[in-house]
Amino acid sequence: MHGLWHRPAHFDPLRAALEQDGHRVHTPGLHRGSLAADAAAVQEVIASCATAPLLLGHSYGGAVIGHTTGEAGMLFVAAFVLEEGESCSGHSNPPSAAPAIDFLEDGSSVIRPELATAYFYADCDPEAAARAVAHLRPQAPGHGRATATAATWRDTPTRYVVCAADRALHPDIQRRLAQRCDSSVEIDASHSPFLSQPERIAAELARVGA
Repeated sequence: MHGLWHRPAHFDPLRAALEQDGHRVHTPGLHRGSLAADAAAVQEVIASCATAPLLLGHSYGGAVIGHTTGEAGMLFVAAFVLEEGESCSGHSNPPSAAPAIDFLEDGSSVIRPELATAYFYADCDPEAAARAVAHLRPQAPGHGRATATAATWRDTPTRYVVCAADRALHPDIQRRLAQRCDSSVEIDASHSPFLSQPERIAAELARVGA
């Protein structure tokens, strides 16, 4: 599940790597209006699967999958692993991507295109980074401040990928959150390794619960 400002298309390289290995991949779109609505959309996809799927949550997407049930395991990639009553914005020290965010009059926000690569795609090749920047979309207000009402990640195998060169979610925050998971690994990557290292992230997904 993708993060704030992002779309399912950002996962295209990872989708291709997984499908090449014979996996069926679902990349539901979020931005449904609230954290609860996003989680419900993912839950519908889980219910449609013939077998229990593995879930991947990136950034805000980690908060989303942490509300679902019926999966075989969860991989958190530079993602929020929230306890009940916590929010993504509550994990903001040290600060990270704030300089890249512009807030609009209606309360929504956008990523400044001239800073997007540095904060989100620094280790991607220039063409991939340019495509990723073009796919970014405005983000409705409130999602990052929404309070988690469940922590179902506790009931399933979990693994965390810490991105050591991340400027969007500070690696120290990731290291703290990774301690909540059953296992973790730290890689030399910026915020979006599903773009820069899709084969590696596909391999990490296969290690969930192993």
